[in-house]
Amino acid sequence: MKSNDSMESMLQRLRYQATAERRERTLANIFKAMDESQEQAPALRRVQIGRMTMKTRMVRFALAAAVILVVLGGLSLWPSGGGKDRWWLAPPAAWGREITASLKSIGALTYREGYVFVGDYGSTHISGSWTRYYKATDRQRSDHFYKDTLVDTTWEVPDQSGSTFRCSVSYEFQCYTTKMDSSPQPAADPVDMLRFYVNLLDKADRVLDPETFEGKECVGFEISAAKYGNNPQEWTDRVWFDKSTRLPVRIEHHGLSSRGSAQSTTLVQDQFQYGSAVLAELFDPVIPEGFVNAPADTIRKARERQEKGEMVFAQVPAGLKEDVLDAFRQAQAQAQGVAYTEGGSRLSVSRNAWRVDRLEGDRVRTTEWNIIQKDDDAPTSLDFNDKNFRLVQTTVDYEACTCRQITRHQMPRHPVDHIAFIIELIDRADRFYESADLDGVKCFSFEVSAKKYGTNPDGAFHRVWFDAATKLPVRMEMHWPNRDGTAVTTMVQDQFEWNPSWPADHFVPQIPAGFTQTETAEK
Repeated sequence: MKSNDSMESMLQRLRYQATAERRERTLANIFKAMDESQEQAPALRRVQIGRMTMKTRMVRFALAAAVILVVLGGLSLWPSGGGKDRWWLAPPAAWGREITASLKSIGALTYREGYVFVGDYGSTHISGSWTRYYKATDRQRSDHFYKDTLVDTTWEVPDQSGSTFRCSVSYEFQCYTTKMDSSPQPAADPVDMLRFYVNLLDKADRVLDPETFEGKECVGFEISAAKYGNNPQEWTDRVWFDKSTRLPVRIEHHGLSSRGSAQSTTLVQDQFQYGSAVLAELFDPVIPEGFVNAPADTIRKARERQEKGEMVFAQVPAGLKEDVLDAFRQAQAQAQGVAYTEGGSRLSVSRNAWRVDRLEGDRVRTTEWNIIQKDDDAPTSLDFNDKNFRLVQTTVDYEACTCRQITRHQMPRHPVDHIAFIIELIDRADRFYESADLDGVKCFSFEVSAKKYGTNPDGAFHRVWFDAATKLPVRMEMHWPNRDGTAVTTMVQDQFEWNPSWPADHFVPQIPAGFTQTETAEK
């Protein structure tokens, strides 16, 4: 730029979203900061600056332009410098060229896909179910596992007539199904999914700090899924590339909604393997001898009827489950936490800590603090919960004048996640009551057999009451038969209080002077 007019013209063309008032205010603040910086600079620094003066209008505009571009969104925050051996330091267009070139030779692709369930109160649960995909241009195979056990396999391969042959084998229920689709399977590039993300590079929200996955040094970027398609604002994608091969190593989809659940979900795709040719035997359907031709779901339901008897399902109003879960999520988002009683204890629960005061009448016998500590808030891995996760559990026994502290490296179920699990069973209720009165509060309630999940005994069930106005739980009962069958134990949770007021140190462990420390351990 050779004149003030041309510099001002450049500023007018800046790409950013801001009002004229905001632009003027930002420009004035930048000029003010420049002037203050010059006045306060030490002599040595002023010598290094040389002849350049902030009072020159063109220079002031040039520096202001650079700052505005970064502050108000007109300049990509990608690093620069790059080079053939350090391609990841280049702008996004160069990233795209390097990665696209690496993808051109790929003719077959294998990867793992699994889920991490993220509780609204900070806990994570890695799903035991996961899938390994094998993809080629005209066929694919998916192997579904539970932990290390192969549960079922599905093949989709072309037939000689041009149709698509689908075969699913369930190893769990020893059955299979086959189907011929007359419409041909369209030819597909196995790396289309990866190329799609490469094309998003210039829209990235930020570059991620380098990470190591599967022993590979990786670079990556993050992008809001709302920037493509009609996706919710809370969905976020992270894509990681191997510095050496320039090929994708890991893709993370964060904030996915779990239908019928109070948790959000992170989908992780990793363990990518790339090949130029197809291994034909991977795509040859194999039906083990003795397996019956029947859908796995039909056999599963028949087994459940045999083992658990016929299940009873009440008529729950349509949409009520979604309304209850929405109210539950909103309460968690707006509240500092929740307090309630459970048996002879009073629980105080926040996002990253909970406290249990065990009572005898009005006297506190013991207090237990559970404090979540971790290095970040991004529980994304299929192989670990959080970076350097730890739960510090401190218990003070006021009668024995002792205390103990245990550090756990695996997250137990968060108390509020347990409440969420129970209320999610409302659409599987044995009985539903539209109108009930509980201590003067107008409620609706449901009862559900615990046999409808897990391998629980006959006679085990839950009852839950909701405030009809807020749709939040006001009382929960768990009825469980003793092992000898002589009686039923009932656990009650009630006196719920959302967004209670707590002292500032309520979740800070307080050990009275003179108490003996009996145990400090890690588990």
